[in-house]
Amino acid sequence: MNKITAFVAAAALAASAGFAMAGGPVIIEDEDEPAVILPVGSGGLAGAAPLALGALAVVAALAGGGDSTTTTPTYE
Repeated sequence: MNKITAFVAAAALAASAGFAMAGGPVIIEDEDEPAVILPVGSGGLAGAAPLALGALAVVAALAGGGDSTTTTPTYE
């Protein structure tokens, strides 16, 4: 009778050992605050950037391009 009881206890221990080790530690992370997504073009300098780049391109086109060290050829 003791052998049967010992065998049943050992079998129960072996069967439950797999369930005891399954799962591992539970890690709960705090959630960040949700991000606020604004529609495109709502405030800020988002609309001013293309205007500034356009103005810069116009100024560069008007100011540059010529070589001030060139001379006109003289014919004798």
